[in-house]
Amino acid sequence: MPAMFNKLFSLSALLACCPVGISGLLFRPQSEISHQIQQDTPEKSSLIELDCDHAEWHAEICDDLCVWVNYTRGVAQPMQVCGKHCNSNDQKDDMATHGLRSGGHRDDCDSLTTMFNNIDSTAQHHLEVGANIGACVVELIAHTDARITAFEMKEDTANRLRCTVHKMTADQSSRVTIFGTGLSSVDPQCLDLSTNDCITGGATVLSKSTATSTREPATRLDLLNLDASQYRTVKMDIESHEMHAMRGGSSFFHDLPHGAHLKTEFHYKGADATEYINLLASHNFCHKTDFGDDKVYYKANPGECTPN
Repeated sequence: MPAMFNKLFSLSALLACCPVGISGLLFRPQSEISHQIQQDTPEKSSLIELDCDHAEWHAEICDDLCVWVNYTRGVAQPMQVCGKHCNSNDQKDDMATHGLRSGGHRDDCDSLTTMFNNIDSTAQHHLEVGANIGACVVELIAHTDARITAFEMKEDTANRLRCTVHKMTADQSSRVTIFGTGLSSVDPQCLDLSTNDCITGGATVLSKSTATSTREPATRLDLLNLDASQYRTVKMDIESHEMHAMRGGSSFFHDLPHGAHLKTEFHYKGADATEYINLLASHNFCHKTDFGDDKVYYKANPGECTPN
């Protein structure tokens, strides 16, 4: 396995992504993909230049960056996941790391593997929007044959996701493609974010003292021209920005095959909830079930269901 990802995960790499079989790009050096970058539109040209000052990822950073935790559910050998502490002073885990350390897996990922395996489909791809450190990516690799396209906007978290995949076997890692960018309804740009993933005593807290402000890249999914027909499942967990990501991927979501499933975090209330439900219905998504704060929808034929 090569020692570095070079700059494969900047927004420029999005343009090298072919519609099918994109997982093979994960460990290809920039020199091999640069000739595939096409600048036939202003949007693509701006993608090539946009990196928001993110540094190149190198495998050598993983041991210093990671608090290693084990994924253990239903596997013969534990799979390592690159977790994190909130800060070096209190040594408390972030939310994703806490879930893995306390139970060997994330509870919200179990239903995702069941969903993928229970769909009768020839499509083999899964779209993971808001992949975090890779708890659900590891779960899917361990318990499905899915090929995963993963998006993570925050640079430090995306680097941990890359470290998680770097620890996989060559066969496992070849099924994962990581893009260090967020998905939204905006044209490619750097966005100012203030984020906090800390937990205290097992409870989620938002503490101003540990919040960080960063500049992170975001773009529209439709600029990638992914072949939606190859995707069986989609998961979106991006802190109430799911509606924006869907708007930026209107063609992709419209073209998903009949029976494809979408698991989306749903924190919307009032008029925003109605707007998101109507947007889902416009792409022929029918509500199927709920998992805590998540809702599961399936792709139906026009007129097959009513919004709920």
